[in-house]
Amino acid sequence: MGFLKKLFGGGGDGVKFVRRYTQTKSTPYGIASFKYEIYRAKTAQEAREFLEGKTVAEKLSYIVVETPEGNWGKDIEGMYKEKG
Repeated sequence: MGFLKKLFGGGGDGVKFVRRYTQTKSTPYGIASFKYEIYRAKTAQEAREFLEGKTVAEKLSYIVVETPEGNWGKDIEGMYKEKG
């Protein structure tokens, strides 16, 4: 469905960039820097379609899309829904 929307249009991409930041955290292996790109979407479906087109190539890098239905993210291991 996302492919057809992109091919024929369909209201445009409702996902908007919010911010990018790095957070340093202590881990069992020492100090690590976690990189985040945060976006916002109106629906979980929009978030998932957006994330399908994104690639995360580095460990400790995350793309997160906030929605009213919960946050969806993608890291080097794939797409996930945040708990909570």
